[in-house]
Amino acid sequence: MANLLESETTIAIVLGASDWTRAGLGRAKSFHKSAAYFHRYLYGQRPYGLALHPDLVLSLFDDGAPAASQLEHIKDFVRDIVLDRKASQYPIADILIYYIGHGTCDDGGTLHLMVRHTVNGIEAQSSISTPDLARVLKVSAPQQRRVCIFDCCFSEAALDAFGAMGPLDETVTKIGALNLVADSPNPQRGTMLFCSSSRSSSSIGLPDAERTLFTGALLQVLQQGKDFNNPMLSFFDLKDEVYEVMLRQHTGSAVPRPALHQPNQQDGDLTRLPAFPNVREMTKPVAETPVNQLVEGRLPEEVRAAADPRRQEEELAAAELQRQEEERAAAELRRHVEERALAESIRQEKQALAELQLLKQKRTAADNQRREEQLAKAEAIRREVERAEAKFQRLEDERAAAEAQRLEAEQAAAEVQRLEGTQAAAEIKRNTDVRKGEHRIALIKKSLLVVLVPVIVLGFPFAVDYITSKFSTIKPVATDNLSTFFSSVGSP
Repeated sequence: MANLLESETTIAIVLGASDWTRAGLGRAKSFHKSAAYFHRYLYGQRPYGLALHPDLVLSLFDDGAPAASQLEHIKDFVRDIVLDRKASQYPIADILIYYIGHGTCDDGGTLHLMVRHTVNGIEAQSSISTPDLARVLKVSAPQQRRVCIFDCCFSEAALDAFGAMGPLDETVTKIGALNLVADSPNPQRGTMLFCSSSRSSSSIGLPDAERTLFTGALLQVLQQGKDFNNPMLSFFDLKDEVYEVMLRQHTGSAVPRPALHQPNQQDGDLTRLPAFPNVREMTKPVAETPVNQLVEGRLPEEVRAAADPRRQEEELAAAELQRQEEERAAAELRRHVEERALAESIRQEKQALAELQLLKQKRTAADNQRREEQLAKAEAIRREVERAEAKFQRLEDERAAAEAQRLEAEQAAAEVQRLEGTQAAAEIKRNTDVRKGEHRIALIKKSLLVVLVPVIVLGFPFAVDYITSKFSTIKPVATDNLSTFFSSVGSP
């Protein structure tokens, strides 16, 4: 049987997210770091990784695209590589799906894998449903083995989606198989699921952990290996070992037991195929290997002759492993140095930002204080102006009132003067009239005297002629009056 997950014939796709702000769940750095560590294992040299070529790895972790767009991207990516490799020396044999994130089940029990674009309230509709993911894999890689690792709550519920094909899926698979592998040998087929929890339990982990509980345990087993005489590990070998590490790392609530399933085993049991390098076995010292021990029934010369080529091969392998380990250690050292430099740079940048923020706060406080002082000064000036205006208005009102009183007094004085002038004129006229009357009376008296004396002395007829001639110079009125008087006197 061919091994699973060979470097040249495996496509790996990493899905999930560490930021579910749109879904109302916040962020989790352990998910982000778990994805980063798993990426490092995919690219790492054997036996410390799978040594996959970057062109065969698609990372959609923390991708901001909607779920439908991510599924389309997966379909195009897998289909293009499968078609491109179908006639090559290394046709694609395995598709590895690794999901790290939150899983949620709808009312029908269907598992949905939440992505960064998942929206609160419509989680199922805005996440990757496992039936859709299974259908995409069946269409784009119908003849390849599909290995799915789900690190999320209720992950075993994915078995319902990958466990059976309907009539439509069978038809699509047959058509795809004719198009994709018509001229190539038929590889083993099948689907295998490695789930972090059962369909009814949540995956757990410490709040501030470096990695998620399941992925952290899996990577620890893969990087440290297992102590048994086999250079490769199968998923069956991993399952219980991963659970033991999970139990040691988490002593709190009940730890969910990982589940391993292969829905259809008619083409063979994929769970027991060699898949991962066993680091502990592949890095054992040469002295501990069986080829250095005497074989019963052989002479020492025969043993040495048989052991020398094997020893040379093992020494070369050990030297290569040591070289790779030294390279890995050097790369790890460089990474640590770069991380420290980056951390120092980030710290300095944060410190500079903090100082800048402090300066901004001080400047803002000074500006606010200066603005408040200016406002207070402006308010004081405004109040002073208002008091001056009020005082001026009061003086203006007093001046207007005084002016009104003065005008009223002048008018009263003018009226009094007018009334006094009118009374004086009336008095003058009255006095004039009195004098005129007195003068007229005196004149009349004189006229009577002039008239009566001649009448008495000369008699009436001669008195008339005398008086007429004597007083010819008398005013006509007086003459008329005298004529009238004499006429009345002389009449019998």
